Amino acid sequence: MKKCLNCGNDCYDRFCPKCGQSTATGRTTWRSFSLTSLLEMLRFQGRNLHTCGELLLHPWTVIANYTAGRRVRYSSPLLFLLTLAILGTLLSSWAGLEDNDDRSSYLLRFHSFSSGMFTVCMLPPAILSLRIVYRKYGIKRYNTPELLIAGIYLSALSFLIDIILLPFDAWIIDTSGTNFTIFLVYCSVCVFKAFPIRPLWKAELRFIWFVILTGLFLGIYILALEEITKLILGPIIE
Repeated sequence: MKKCLNCGNDCYDRFCPKCGQSTATGRTTWRSFSLTSLLEMLRFQGRNLHTCGELLLHPWTVIANYTAGRRVRYSSPLLFLLTLAILGTLLSSWAGLEDNDDRSSYLLRFHSFSSGMFTVCMLPPAILSLRIVYRKYGIKRYNTPELLIAGIYLSALSFLIDIILLPFDAWIIDTSGTNFTIFLVYCSVCVFKAFPIRPLWKAELRFIWFVILTGLFLGIYILALEEITKLILGPIIE
């Protein structure tokens, strides 16, 4: 006979008949804490699993449906992104992948603290690039919050790709280049569907210009944020 740690009821089985908690619950250790956290995140509700599958198969459909108000089947974009980011961090830690971040940078420290929120904060340059590159091709149909939702879902997709390829990255070969290439293909498909430019070569040139401009704006944006943070908080003392 065991005593339930949750309600104090006497138990003769694996689960307490009064509150339903497992009788195997013991003192919290690092192993039990990380395992419980991982299992809770893996215990996806139907919408989470559906969102994962749809993002991998039809990413633009998820974005279009959600922004159009058809949201019952999908997870909230921000919560979904943060969940995948935490899950990816835990799995990477368990796989023994080294973290080579330069701790002398405030932004890289922020990335280490919350890669999900860091990704969200990096979306404004991409949205600005979309506004510029596709200003004559229907960008006005989408307001900024809708573009932000699209960016969050695509960012979540990038974490999902990383998680799927994690076994190869941990034990076979570095897949960072492959991950980025796959993610870029997904992005191109979404952009082509959002802005159906014809002929195709014009759409491809527009997308290349969008990627280049985003990279340029992102570089300026990151440098500006880093310098502003240093002015406010002072330089990092190693």
